[in-house]
Amino acid sequence: MWDTRKVFRAILFLAIAAQAATTSQNNAPVCENTEEETYETKASTFIQQRAVLQKQTAPSGEGGHVQTSNLCRFAKLDWNDLISDAHVQDQYIAATLRWDGKFASPGVGISQNGLTKDHVRLNADGTIRYRAGYTAPSKESLHLSMLAVVIDGASPLAWNFLIEDALARSALTEEEKQILSQDELKALAETEARNRAERIIGEYERWRENCPGCGGFVNWAGVGDVGFILPGASDGKVRRVPALDNGQMAWAMVALATVLEEKGHTALAARYNAQVNAMKASAGFLYVDSRKRKCYSTVNVKEKDKPVGEGVIKQKGGLRDPFEGELMIMFQTLLADGVADNAKANRNLWRKVKRSVVVKEYSGPAVRHSNETLPKGPITVQAGWRFSAHEQWKFLVLPYLDNDLARRVMQNAERARSWDARLRALPGMMASAYRPPKAAEPNPVYMDKLGVPSVSYGYTEPSEKDLVVSPYGVYPLIIADRGTGLAWHKAMLARPKMQSQYGSVEASEAFPGVGSETRVAEILSWDTKVTTDLAMVGGTGSILRRFLQKEAGRYEKFLRIVSDQMAKFAELKGEETPYADPPADVPHSASFANCS
Repeated sequence: MWDTRKVFRAILFLAIAAQAATTSQNNAPVCENTEEETYETKASTFIQQRAVLQKQTAPSGEGGHVQTSNLCRFAKLDWNDLISDAHVQDQYIAATLRWDGKFASPGVGISQNGLTKDHVRLNADGTIRYRAGYTAPSKESLHLSMLAVVIDGASPLAWNFLIEDALARSALTEEEKQILSQDELKALAETEARNRAERIIGEYERWRENCPGCGGFVNWAGVGDVGFILPGASDGKVRRVPALDNGQMAWAMVALATVLEEKGHTALAARYNAQVNAMKASAGFLYVDSRKRKCYSTVNVKEKDKPVGEGVIKQKGGLRDPFEGELMIMFQTLLADGVADNAKANRNLWRKVKRSVVVKEYSGPAVRHSNETLPKGPITVQAGWRFSAHEQWKFLVLPYLDNDLARRVMQNAERARSWDARLRALPGMMASAYRPPKAAEPNPVYMDKLGVPSVSYGYTEPSEKDLVVSPYGVYPLIIADRGTGLAWHKAMLARPKMQSQYGSVEASEAFPGVGSETRVAEILSWDTKVTTDLAMVGGTGSILRRFLQKEAGRYEKFLRIVSDQMAKFAELKGEETPYADPPADVPHSASFANCS
């Protein structure tokens, strides 16, 4: 592990040396001090000087803004120009990452060894009621991806996601913490990211040792205070290991292995590459049928102690969606042993996905709550399962937007999504999420049928009283247009009780009863928080582009696949349509007692 105290001391020593060098160049010689100055004396002097200097040069908020990440309820501040001002956007993202990072910390949303723990339930006052004891590969993928982006260092803001926990672990005094520069804070966060990565890979090594037959893939697994609750102790079975979620996680593992290798952390990179290699070696056997015709959606490993290929397994279902499930098909056809170089498997797997690509036009909602209409007519989109935001997950992961047509189709989807919300007078954007419980219900209820019905594969939407808006509904819009997406995000966080001591909250009632207080689903989850955080820092597309380019022809194959999948889009209507403006803030919005 990297000692953050030593990291700080090294940085501080260099800063003192640099300041001393500057002083010697700019000032006349002085008499030598007969009493030797100690390190602590120099450090104390430097800290005092830096504190004074930072107070003198600290920027004030522009236009009367109170710009700070120290306020739990920061979305209620004045964020004028958030749509258009990159500096204001950076401040908003930094604040979001810092508060959501409090969720992604041990004792809340992760275990002591860094495994994600999904679903933290809150009390009415905003304190923690309980923490669920499980995770899934999709949740793991979000954490691993954020660590990869922090270690990569290209994002100027990603470090904010880990800095609160890094400072808490650092053993620095409050005085030392207060005067750290941004570069020093960034270095501490990167150290924390590497430390987490080391603890996490240790858990996956335990998993692979416990279940050789799983090939590195994970089911919806139990997680204790420390790490995995390893399955199969009583019957030797590991059930329902999903292809979709593991496709998300596999690419996150590749991204983390890539940046660790690039940054020279070779020993740790080798451990992640061992995990990736295990998944590459087993993906074809576990999830692709022997005749290379289909990808199964799940596998039951009935003899976990036997290596992949030797034990009994039971494969079920089929994975062929052109949404987040496509990430597993990409992993198989670009990397998996026995599949990537098999022309028949490539042809069959992608043919099934392409059949699910449906072209539709969005012309407005069935029932309008507004006199407005689409300003430029219908918008051509790729139909969704529900047209829920989580279906756009693949754009967080791989460089799909390098394909011009894929980028334009994705942007049109967000035009349609934003205008659907506006024309329906929604106070935000809908996406699959939990709604608040009703009187007879003890817990919030998961709502899968939230999206845009007219451009979905078809479903019956819940009644209006069951509709909720969720902050993560805007993460694809943040990818498409950062300023507009952030403005929609802020509009939802500013709603009653949509911010907590651990960042954004799950979802808010879209249409509360007349005279009723707007209620929230008092839950914190990885999907509805960290998808947005990852979008705010650019995702892993640039990292995985570099990875794909390291082997001749692999990046080009990726682009050919994407191009072929987009072939049905001969004409795109609605590209001139602007993204819809967000709703106005709710006045006098209530807050949790511990989030002011």
